Amino acid sequence: VTYLKQKGHTCEFLTEGFKTAAWLEFHRCDVAVVDLNMPKVDGLSLISFIREMSQTLPIIVFTGVGYDEERMHAALRAGANGYVSKNLPIEQLYCVLSR
Repeated sequence: VTYLKQKGHTCEFLTEGFKTAAWLEFHRCDVAVVDLNMPKVDGLSLISFIREMSQTLPIIVFTGVGYDEERMHAALRAGANGYVSKNLPIEQLYCVLSR
């Protein structure tokens, strides 16, 4: 979040899937960056929820799980548009978001 704010973006940092889902019902955003490991609601469920709300909102998975091909494909099947490991330089996330 700090890196994106330094690049001039407005960010809302929500750490729980339920809070994120509730926030998205009443707010608009340009992109959702989702971690797969979140308390209470896992990232895959959140991705599915977001995709039900909007077919066009870009969803990027940014996770500390690393490159796990099975989880990456599960996220893409759930509706994610991209997948970036937290083990990569933060600039990689910014490159994906800039597309």
